[in-house]
Amino acid sequence: MLSCSYYESFVRPWIVLLTVVVLPFAIILFCNVFIVRVLFVVQRIRSEQAIVSASDKVGTSTVCILVTRVLCIARIVPDLQNYL
Repeated sequence: MLSCSYYESFVRPWIVLLTVVVLPFAIILFCNVFIVRVLFVVQRIRSEQAIVSASDKVGTSTVCILVTRVLCIARIVPDLQNYL
């Protein structure tokens, strides 16, 4: 039978890493890729239908979304020290 100290020292940190960092990161990354893909499709459709002004580009929205996600991840990572 495994001792609690082994579990606390070697198993639990991996479980915390996967559930607190890797899984949310993967979900956010997947969603961001999907959002960027949809934004490019919408941009292509709009450019085919009408003239798009210079201020109405998808690039600004994409950068805003990506910066928000990076800041969210940067906020979550320091909190991991409490779990480990």
